[in-house]
Amino acid sequence: MNKNTVWGLVIILIVVFGFYLFFNSQQQNTQAPQEQINLEQQVSEGDDVDEMVAESEVREILIEGDEFAFTPSTITVEEGEKIALTFRNVGTFPHNFMIDELGVKSATIEGGEEDVVEFVADQGGAFAFYCSVGNHRQQGMEGEVSVE
Repeated sequence: MNKNTVWGLVIILIVVFGFYLFFNSQQQNTQAPQEQINLEQQVSEGDDVDEMVAESEVREILIEGDEFAFTPSTITVEEGEKIALTFRNVGTFPHNFMIDELGVKSATIEGGEEDVVEFVADQGGAFAFYCSVGNHRQQGMEGEVSVE
């Protein structure tokens, strides 16, 4: 092969490779708007997820129990509200936390322990909460939850 033929083939290969790169980049650019539309759809669908998360938010409440009282001794929640109640025993004797009308019952725990009880305040009114261990309720270990 002579020198001119080799250079001609090299130029043809460069031109063909250039066309390949040009058309390949054009194809990617035409796909980008579709990907952008899909991303926008995901964002708008995500808005519905945010609304569901907001609707299912859980209010956290901490109640401490010792010999023989709860702190705080009164709490107020909204009807239909989802509650995650942490009962922490800061005393030395075993204690628990109960609200009969709302079906709330923690485990009986030792001093220094805590138990989380989740519930929905599904009815309005004022309800007693108390410790059901021994005669702790009679000794003053009780309080009131108001569901408004």
